[in-house]
Amino acid sequence: MEHPELLLGPNPLFDALCPFIEYSKLPDALLHQPLQTIDWRALPPAQREVLLVSLEQHFFPTRVAIDVAASIQLALRASVAARNPLSQREQVRINRLAIARDAPEVSLQALHIAAGGGAFAAITGMGKSAVIVRTLHVVTRTQVVTHDRSEACGWSKCVQIVYLYIDAPSNGSRGGLLVRILEAVDALIGTDYCGDARRMRNLEGVILLLVRVLSVHRVGILVIDEQQQDNFDKSEWQREFVLLFFALMNLGIAVFLCGNPLAFAKFKTSSQVVRRFSHIGFHSLVPATSDDEEWWKEEFVPGVMLFSPCEKISGAEEIRASSRSASGGIPGLFSRIWHETLLIALRRGGDQAVVTAADFKQAQSTARTNELANIARYVTTLSVPDSTYSDLPRDLELKDGNGDVAAPTPALPNGAAGAGAGDAKILSAIRAAEKREKSEEKKRAAKKDQLDRTLSDDDLRKASRSLQILAGLREEQQEQLALQENRDPASA
Repeated sequence: MEHPELLLGPNPLFDALCPFIEYSKLPDALLHQPLQTIDWRALPPAQREVLLVSLEQHFFPTRVAIDVAASIQLALRASVAARNPLSQREQVRINRLAIARDAPEVSLQALHIAAGGGAFAAITGMGKSAVIVRTLHVVTRTQVVTHDRSEACGWSKCVQIVYLYIDAPSNGSRGGLLVRILEAVDALIGTDYCGDARRMRNLEGVILLLVRVLSVHRVGILVIDEQQQDNFDKSEWQREFVLLFFALMNLGIAVFLCGNPLAFAKFKTSSQVVRRFSHIGFHSLVPATSDDEEWWKEEFVPGVMLFSPCEKISGAEEIRASSRSASGGIPGLFSRIWHETLLIALRRGGDQAVVTAADFKQAQSTARTNELANIARYVTTLSVPDSTYSDLPRDLELKDGNGDVAAPTPALPNGAAGAGAGDAKILSAIRAAEKREKSEEKKRAAKKDQLDRTLSDDDLRKASRSLQILAGLREEQQEQLALQENRDPASA
């Protein structure tokens, strides 16, 4: 049988999904080598550099990627299985959602179908977005399916959206997130839900519209990428975001968040949040801190080096041995350096292309990679001259090959006379970062004031109350969910 879930009965929504992929077979399913379908040897080396663009599509799964993929696959299939349109109860549920006039009508227990949530945290360059995109491509046949009239399913036509993948709004506002989701639906199926939302004068109406749209189109999983410290952790509306996620999960729609570790600091201070989002799991990726870490040495680096439109790689072992120090153990940085290495080898021309260890060393200091060296040095030492990165934690928790926390190796900035000079320079950089943080805090406060002036106090309270009702939380759960609002005086 193609879908094991069909043992429970047929379900037309499974037509959009690929057959279930066993855990042991996920590595082969996720693997993607675009060069294998190209006869690159038919081109002289000097003309092959145009093929390097396909390195972006090359994917070799590591153990973390496989675990994330397995979790996403199960969450998506659970959502589809629970919302079988052949079920009389499900038909009644969808119809009642479609005509619901307010939050209490939507929040009826009879309309609830529990779905899971999860999060995937990693600094930039760790490949988290690539893992999610590749997974969704592998476990689904298509993103959108139009089902014809079916009396058995109770619809004249159904446009099913298997999954939605969006970036979080940069302004960290509730309205921005709601509109971003509706825009994604419109872009996929040609509707104008976003126009309907803009014509509404209150946020409560937009929330109800979103709930109906995602339910009627049977969205299986909502993935929200690009969660950052500014647009989530420090957003004035983070609590409302969480309530919205709970509301969607209560209606059978899985929610998976993806972003920077700094975005999830307060998010995990509520046991209610941790419990609900542990269904898919809290996944994370950290840079390799040892040359001997298996996922780096045995999986990722050799996997990337499989991508090569060159006849030979000379000094492959030397390249692998220096890969972590060159890239800070960050996959995205190594991929860029490898791209540059191949470029150097191909531009030599000749009858055959041969990659050398010297090419790899040269590739670390070109116009396209020299700034990446600062990021690699920051991650490995947390000390970079004249450089600070607002999206990299100052207390970045790295782990060695045994899973133990590895303390960063202190390093003096280049040209520092001694420990005192180095400390002073680092302190100056930290103060500059704090100054920028204060400036950003003022901007966020200004955005909140603008929203408060645009919408009435009554509307804001009604929208918040509707989210609480849709989230299905009892009054005594509000304190548990409440996220820390008092900030450190230093950043106020």
